[in-house]
Amino acid sequence: MSDQGPDPTVAPWPQYAEAIVELILDGRHLVLTPDDAVAQGDACDELAGSATPIWVLTAGDPYPAELGAVENAARLQRLCDELDALGLQHHPALGRSRDGAASEVSRAVRGAERANVLAIAARHGQLAVYEIAARIDCVDVASSSVVTSRAYVVSSAPAGSDELIGPTGWRG
Repeated sequence: MSDQGPDPTVAPWPQYAEAIVELILDGRHLVLTPDDAVAQGDACDELAGSATPIWVLTAGDPYPAELGAVENAARLQRLCDELDALGLQHHPALGRSRDGAASEVSRAVRGAERANVLAIAARHGQLAVYEIAARIDCVDVASSSVVTSRAYVVSSAPAGSDELIGPTGWRG
């Protein structure tokens, strides 16, 4: 990134692959940190109850735009309204850099098919979504292909506790 923002000619896949994903699910604050040293499937015990992947999508800062807080909040509300209208269960989520310097408030969606999630993300101008199961897969909205895939470790605490507050201070 430069002072002018992201370069629109370069896909941000390496940064997306390094992102930490935070979720509030079933009264738990989950922090998923990419870690290639973890054997596939070893890290997903907290998410094992989900029969389908958990999708993480946002409506803010459609790449390469960097919008203000008010516009991003309005875009997130429109996303939530659409998810509600479609009858999709959704929960607070956050994607962030390891140091917390960059973050996007998002929604975690359960019980949706890939095609539906990608169509929603496309309507909100998004480049990619996360598909979380045994790995964190970053899925390109335009091609529906997985562009990065990482094993991860999970840290978990009761939602609202101070145990897992990271550099952004996010609580869901």
